[in-house]
Amino acid sequence: MSSSKRGASLICKALLKYGYAGFRLEILEYCPISIVLDREQFYIDKLNPEYNILKIAGSNLGYKHSEASLKLMSEASKSRNESEEVLMFKREIMLDRKLSEDHLEKMAKNNPFRVHILLSNLETGENK
Repeated sequence: MSSSKRGASLICKALLKYGYAGFRLEILEYCPISIVLDREQFYIDKLNPEYNILKIAGSNLGYKHSEASLKLMSEASKSRNESEEVLMFKREIMLDRKLSEDHLEKMAKNNPFRVHILLSNLETGENK
């Protein structure tokens, strides 16, 4: 393993620094695939592993991409050429999507460009 290819990973840096002899790989438990994430979360919570930067099993929640990685992902996304057919298919999916009232309220509340409007009844002076 060369540091130039995978040097950004914490475990890779530790393996290069301390060597493979400083680490061990153990199977902690055999379990059905249906509960593997529950068991992984159990061991993450119990052992609090030093090299496991993701604290929620099966999730990338909390992971921060480097600026270089974000730039590479952005460039890859921009260079993706999708046919007119694919774009129309994606458009149809978005237009056919039905959002719940709760979801629409959350979107409106979190919209940074929202404008608050006060409605007043000119006859009664009542505000809504």
